Order: sequence, then structure tokens, then C-alpha cells
Amino acid sequence: MATASTCWRQQVVAEGVDDLQGEIQRLRRSAQSLTREIGQPTSERLAKRARVIASRTDRLRRVLDVLATSAVMQAGQLELTLERVNLVPLVGQVVSETRNRGLPHRVNVAMPQGLTAVLDPSLIEHAVRTVLERVLERNPRGCWIDIELRRPLTGLARLEVREFGGRVSEAQRRDLRELPRTDPGLALSRSIVELHRGSLSVEFPAEGGVSVVMTLPTQRGRALANSGLS
Repeated sequence: MATASTCWRQQVVAEGVDDLQGEIQRLRRSAQSLTREIGQPTSERLAKRARVIASRTDRLRRVLDVLATSAVMQAGQLELTLERVNLVPLVGQVVSETRNRGLPHRVNVAMPQGLTAVLDPSLIEHAVRTVLERVLERNPRGCWIDIELRRPLTGLARLEVREFGGRVSEAQRRDLRELPRTDPGLALSRSIVELHRGSLSVEFPAEGGVSVVMTLPTQRGRALANSGLS
């Protein structure tokens, strides 16, 4: 009988393959459309097509990242490459790339001048990117997004990504609470954060919307203790 871990891994792979196939088809159609328009004087239309292709290529890369990282993690072979990293430019880079996609979302950011932590930068960037990507997917017509990075306590970094979109139904709340079953990609991000001895939780503020809160230890000793490194 397959274990729960095996079933979860199979679901991640199956959904990843489906996403990958869909993105490849959409990317092909965008490329074909761009090819037909080459030679026409409407440069803005060409620029728009190019942005669409770039966005879908990024999406394709993220799907592959999820598949690769989840496979390594489930095999118990994921090793953290810990570095002292300034979280401000790391989060800022993800936000900048999102803004450059020309989406109808308004992203507001509040961050200190610097906030360093000992972590694996590529994995944490992946987790931050996934959290923000899910907000965009839940609100395809656009919404306000507030991103706040701060140090609430000594030795702790807190990143909150809050969306001010449409009403959140009970079904959507249930799905967000049951991440391994409903969203393997976001569940993977939670596992990455927990591997750093942090936490990733979903909250529903009384004023409405959805808030995803990520906390990470900033001290080297705590990160090393959890990763098993010395």
C-alpha cells in the first residue's frame, strides 16, 4: 500500500506534468502568433506578445523547479546551502519581476533597509515566488497586494503577503488550509520554510482577503540545528 508521502509525491508529479503540458501548448501558440505578426508596423503588439512569451517561459521554469525540488525533498536528499543573506534584495527581486510582467495587480512593499538571515537563498526565493504567484492566480483580474518584511523579534524575520481581492468563500478557505491535498506547490514551499525551522501559515483577516505569513529564524545556530549541519 502506498504511503501518504508516496501519494503526495505522485500528485505533485502528475499535476506538474499537466501544468507543463499546458504551458508548452500556450507557449507554442504565443510563438506562432508572434511569428505571424513579424513584419507588421504595430511594434506595441509585438512587445506585448514578447512579454506574454517571457511570462509563460518563467511559468514553465517554475513548474520544473517544483518537480525537481519536490522529488529531491521526498527522496530525503535535499541539502541546504546556507548563507548569510539580506532578505530585502531577495524579496525585492521577486517583486520587481512580478511588476515587470505588466499584470493588473498593484503591489505595495514595505521593507527595512536590510534584514539578514542564514538560509538557502535559492530555496527561500522559490518559496516567496510561489506565495506571490498563488495570489496572482487567485485574482486573475488584478487586486491590491501588500508585502511587508520586518523583524518582529530578535532572531526572527517575518514576511507577510496580503491580498485585497474578492470575497474568500468557505470552499477556498478550506482549500488553503489543506495545502498538501489542494496545492502541492504551496505545500512544498511550506516544507522548505519548515526545513529552515520557520513557518508558513495562511490567515484570513477580519477586513477580508487572504494573508500568507512566512517566518524565518535569522540566527545561524537555529538554522544549522534544524538542517542537521554543523
